[in-house]
Amino acid sequence: MLASEPGRVRLAALRIFDFLSERPAVAVCAGLVLVAAIAAADYATGYEIRLAVLYLIPIGIVTWQAGWQRGSAIAVLASLTWFLSFER
Repeated sequence: MLASEPGRVRLAALRIFDFLSERPAVAVCAGLVLVAAIAAADYATGYEIRLAVLYLIPIGIVTWQAGWQRGSAIAVLASLTWFLSFER
């Protein structure tokens, strides 16, 4: 039973990526939500914990599923929100 669990997780992840690849707008919206969530957590933690590396997750997902132009836009947005998280 435990040996099959990683297979189920991988299958679920593949289904999510298949869903996103068929709908680039959903991938972009998911990227925006992830950037907003990471920015809120980054702002809340202040200087003690820096979460900058987490911004690579939505950038990678959007770039992979929706193209480099939209991925670049998410990267610019993530950079701006990361910079604004220092304004505390």
